[in-house]
Amino acid sequence: MSELRSGPQTINISEGQFVIVSAYAQSAGPQTVEFKQPNGALAFIANKQRTPGRGDLQFIGFRSFVSPITGDFTLNLTEDAAVLCDETTMELDGRTLLRRYGFLTDDRAAAQREARRDKADGDFNDLLVTIEVFSLGG
Repeated sequence: MSELRSGPQTINISEGQFVIVSAYAQSAGPQTVEFKQPNGALAFIANKQRTPGRGDLQFIGFRSFVSPITGDFTLNLTEDAAVLCDETTMELDGRTLLRRYGFLTDDRAAAQREARRDKADGDFNDLLVTIEVFSLGG
């Protein structure tokens, strides 16, 4: 079930798990993705600058890596964006093999929710980030 959130998102990842991060943006405004390890080290970053017009869907970044550390990784998305989140899990015989996280943002919603509710478009199509966590051990 999808959940509406704001602010930094956290994902618990264990050392040795394979992580895949991808980001796409469809917005005339600037978009930002930062994924940090529990120790604060940057694991992934992607940006899209402001462009005139509505904006077409653009690939803005990808990275895959084996997690060097266990703990809560922090995902920071475009400042003041409302975030729609979802998680799916693939399991076999009680073992989690793969966790998939999806994040969609509405870059105007959070800032305008309080000040000008009527101007928030609520489209949740400004930024798409997916994170997959694969358990390598067998």
